Amino acid sequence: MLRKIIIIYLIIASLNVFNISALGSLNTMINFSGIILMVFIIIVDQVYTRTKMMKRNFIIPIYLIFIAVFLSMFTAFFAFRQNFQVTLFSQRDIYFYLFYFTLHVLKPEKKEFQRLIIYMGLLYLIAYLIQYFSFPTEIFDVTMRKERGTVRVYLEGSGYAMIAYYLCLQIFYTTNKFKYLFLAILFLIPIILFGARSALLTIVIGTFAQLIFSKRIRSKALIIFLVLLALVPTYLFFQDVFTSMVKASQLESAQGTENVRILAAQYFMTRFIPNDMAFLTGIGAPSADSPLGKLTMMLSETYGFYLSDIGIIGNFVTYGALFVLAVILIVFRTMFMKITLEMSYLKYFFFFEVFLMLPIAAGFAYSAPIVIICSCLYLADVSHYERSLSPKSPEPEIVNIKEPENL
Repeated sequence: MLRKIIIIYLIIASLNVFNISALGSLNTMINFSGIILMVFIIIVDQVYTRTKMMKRNFIIPIYLIFIAVFLSMFTAFFAFRQNFQVTLFSQRDIYFYLFYFTLHVLKPEKKEFQRLIIYMGLLYLIAYLIQYFSFPTEIFDVTMRKERGTVRVYLEGSGYAMIAYYLCLQIFYTTNKFKYLFLAILFLIPIILFGARSALLTIVIGTFAQLIFSKRIRSKALIIFLVLLALVPTYLFFQDVFTSMVKASQLESAQGTENVRILAAQYFMTRFIPNDMAFLTGIGAPSADSPLGKLTMMLSETYGFYLSDIGIIGNFVTYGALFVLAVILIVFRTMFMKITLEMSYLKYFFFFEVFLMLPIAAGFAYSAPIVIICSCLYLADVSHYERSLSPKSPEPEIVNIKEPENL
């Protein structure tokens, strides 16, 4: 029970408690306390417990990330006069990669952890809908704006809805229980309401990839029909959102406007990086109270150039080449490592994350998606370990795979 409470607290801390406006600065304190708690758990285990662990397949790239972040502090200091203490605090999101090591210490049971992921996806869905229908009233301290016929709410935690979506589809494929198909459709609601074309396109591709490559589905034709049948009322319900997205795309094409993300990437890669060494080390994490932070803030307010909006390029500019190398290693290791069939949804989730994060959002450098990524890496390690116990044995029949309990 204590183990579960600790994991839930760390997840909530990574989300900054969804930035509830009423909590104010307490959100940051909870976020920072999560880091302290992870460090404490890891140190106590190393000094006293010495927990016997399964193979940690992603330990090298995570070490590379910490090395990259350490090196970036020097460029922040020498090129932009941002003090080391300031940089240490401003890059605190990266410390949530310790969640990977913490999970290996706590060793949550696989089905229990997957059940927790589904609950977190439902919690995110409820929080999103509350803020969506409360607009313009601010319940959570997040960016909100009305465009493309919908209200865009930039609320942390969307990754839980997405991984829960693929997990529920996997359970539905293995059990044919319609409540999991219903849950999967529920998890799509925030993506549809947000109105991001790239996210919708990627989720459709990922869904069909999961469907096609699920080799143990007995009747693919039936399940394809059911999925399409479920999407029809979803489209009709959100028809206005889809129509507005199409009109926005046509307007942008007619005006010939250049994507602000492309302009931002060009600027940060050619004019912002102070010297050649910074291509290796990065510029460091900006702080609002430093010259570096004020400069990046001026660029965002004047030109709409955000490091967080240009995906892996933003990671590269901030933390350098080693960080990008580490991300690539994580992605390829996850996509190609051997795991059990019941856990294959992890690969489809990474398909979504990579193709959405890399060009658009710098998700590998922010606490909420970092904890989601570390959760996937831990589950992949568990699955890889279970598979290695009987490498010559055939995979169990998919009908014998049990669903998470109490759902």
